[in-house]
Amino acid sequence: MRRLRQRLSQAIHTHYIFCSLRAFIELEVRRWRRQMVNWYQPQRELYREVARQFIMQEPPLLSDP
Repeated sequence: MRRLRQRLSQAIHTHYIFCSLRAFIELEVRRWRRQMVNWYQPQRELYREVARQFIMQEPPLLSDP
């Protein structure tokens, strides 16, 4: 059981490193192709869209106590 947990922990760690490296490369490629200005642009655009959708929602009706 100990070996299984150790292998699972190592697999999770390796996957985390792989995903981080892949995200870094994706951001750099997009910046290099001038598809974005800097790394913060996708985060800012996502935040604006989520905030816009939240503001555009109809407020829920509050029931009278």
